[in-house]
Amino acid sequence: MGLSLVGCGSKNERATAPVQGVVTFKGKPLNTGSLLFVPSGGGPTAQGNIRPDGTYTMTTYRDGDGAIVGSHDVIIMALEDPAEGKLPEDARKGYDSAQHSIIPEKFGDLTKSGLKVEVAADATNVVDFDLDKGTLTQSKK
Repeated sequence: MGLSLVGCGSKNERATAPVQGVVTFKGKPLNTGSLLFVPSGGGPTAQGNIRPDGTYTMTTYRDGDGAIVGSHDVIIMALEDPAEGKLPEDARKGYDSAQHSIIPEKFGDLTKSGLKVEVAADATNVVDFDLDKGTLTQSKK
């Protein structure tokens, strides 16, 4: 008895388009963090990790495939570890051992970030975020 595989994706997958860009804060590329693109009309969320040079590439189903086509609300999170030597158990001594956001916390809140992106089909979508201004610039390749 033979097994035949046809296609390489689920019939429920929605079309994606590549999305990449740079995130800057305080005039420099942000060197850590992650982004989420949440489709405004529902559907699978895309995720991307910010590299040390501030660049990112979004993924929905498979590494680097982008985000589903359409409108998205965006959140960006960037956390740093507590001061060196501070461990979670140090909290009993009054030290703050929690991670802290290194960007304004509003960018990590879907209802407050104010960041919206339109992912276009049949193009590489380049979306650069300037967190000092709370703006983005978008182009297609």
